[in-house]
Amino acid sequence: VLMLSVFLLTRLLRRDTSVGAALFTAFALIVIIDPLAATSAGFWLSFGAVFVLIFGLGARRWRSRFLVGLLAPQWVVFVGLMPLLLANFGRLPLVSIVANLVAVPWTSIVVMHSVLLCAVSGFGVRWLNNLAAKTLEYLLLWLQWCCDLNISAFGIPVSTPIAALCGCVLIAVFGLAPRGLGLRPLALLLLMALVISSVTAPPQRDFTLDVFDVGQGLSVLVTSGTHHLLFDTGPAFGDDFDAAQI
Repeated sequence: VLMLSVFLLTRLLRRDTSVGAALFTAFALIVIIDPLAATSAGFWLSFGAVFVLIFGLGARRWRSRFLVGLLAPQWVVFVGLMPLLLANFGRLPLVSIVANLVAVPWTSIVVMHSVLLCAVSGFGVRWLNNLAAKTLEYLLLWLQWCCDLNISAFGIPVSTPIAALCGCVLIAVFGLAPRGLGLRPLALLLLMALVISSVTAPPQRDFTLDVFDVGQGLSVLVTSGTHHLLFDTGPAFGDDFDAAQI
């Protein structure tokens, strides 16, 4: 609300204020009003999201490419917030791109306006209250559906937090760099390295057991500190044919 208020105030006063100055003003106002807000992860993630959108998108427009214009902000926010997400939670939620495709526009256009109407009416109009409640209910249903997708959020090895954090910073910088610099492929390579490094071997004398069930077959992977054993007999068709014999 403070961000929007600062933006509208500068427009009403016809002041030529940069986006960065407006963002800093909102940042300062929130810290003055609520100093403890700076201790919240949501505070830094919110301002970080706005900052990376400004930095990553700038004044670019996609007038004829609707899909690119829809997906680009989600990718910019995901890549740009990787360092903050890793620093605060130690994990990178892959499902966030899917969730934000609906959650961000729904919250901005539907939820915020319905809640604003309730506030203007003093929360005394019953049907407005029900409308706001329904918009939030549908948002929660969407987020719950995204959680049920079971898209894993890969973790970073605890033994190398500094290296992983530095890698995320480089991925964010390279991934949001201007196209002409040719740094974006480096971001993809670093991201692949980060995903691979997140797969750690179990401690000595321990093992992990992973069962892969894809509906048409079943495999079991046993991983120890130094060995991998994949057990997959494949389908059997009577006594005459067994895929394990191939």
